[in-house]
Amino acid sequence: MEINPRVPACIKVSVLSNINFPSLILDSSIGNTEFKTQEYFPDKYLRFLSLDILCLLSHKFNMVKIRQFLNHFGSKDHHYQELDLSDFKSFIVGSFGMVLKAFNKDFINKKNI
Repeated sequence: MEINPRVPACIKVSVLSNINFPSLILDSSIGNTEFKTQEYFPDKYLRFLSLDILCLLSHKFNMVKIRQFLNHFGSKDHHYQELDLSDFKSFIVGSFGMVLKAFNKDFINKKNI
């Protein structure tokens, strides 16, 4: 049996949108039936830095693609899976690994880019 402690992206983006499913599930499982109303914040996006880098590489650093990347990178509604500073060790290992993967020729070839 494998135990995977990582939180899936769908949970992270729901929390960013102010719907905390982990908390709701925990409350439900311990018998708490009084749930606080949560205001939904729409238009939150969770992106992957390594895939954005691959996209830039595949378009040979087209200026339009670079502008799109920079607009997303600085947006308050766009968040990166690899750039979560709440767990610094995971941030360093995950970010470095994903960037290395993005420049790996075998990985790029498997993605047909």
